Amino acid sequence: IHRDDDGSDAESEGRIGFWRTPYWDAAEPDTRRALEETMAALRGAGIEVCEIDGPAGAEQLNQAQDIIMHGEGRTAFLSEYLRWPRELHAEFVAEVENSRGIDGAALAWAADYLGSLRPRFDEAMADYDAWLVPALPGEAPPGLDSTGDAVFNRLWTGLHAPAVTLPGFSGARGLPVGIQLVAGRFRDARLLATAARVEEILAGRRQG
Repeated sequence: IHRDDDGSDAESEGRIGFWRTPYWDAAEPDTRRALEETMAALRGAGIEVCEIDGPAGAEQLNQAQDIIMHGEGRTAFLSEYLRWPRELHAEFVAEVENSRGIDGAALAWAADYLGSLRPRFDEAMADYDAWLVPALPGEAPPGLDSTGDAVFNRLWTGLHAPAVTLPGFSGARGLPVGIQLVAGRFRDARLLATAARVEEILAGRRQG
């Protein structure tokens, strides 16, 4: 059961789209297995799962998001840079000093590129309760030097799309591996309801 955007209740087992994203090559075996098992569990619960292609021209989503993130970092950390220039971490200093050389033309391209794709993704997602996509390449990397690769997250940040990551799987080293559900802009409530249902289905799979 899901609640439509107009507030009415609709009886349905649900419909999920599965999109590999342009970055599928980064998905490790643990993540691919988690997605396959999720699709099998959803279909076993009567939910329709359709493998889909995303809107054409979306191959540079992460590149555009990267330009926006680092380009806007110049102003985001400027106050700290001016107050504590010697105490600030070198990475933040590099952001403020624009070590990547991001100029206005690059920012304009990234903003226009992402802006043109947002309504197209909204339209593509409209007939689905959510899209199932990779959440991360695989298990968390060892040590404290990195929190991992955000290759499967940053595109949704760039699209301003709500996203929910659900746990439920383990990788080869016994560390958690999750899956991600996303939806079009301003469909947060519907996405959260769908994520709760998927979480129940995955929990039932583990208990079974």
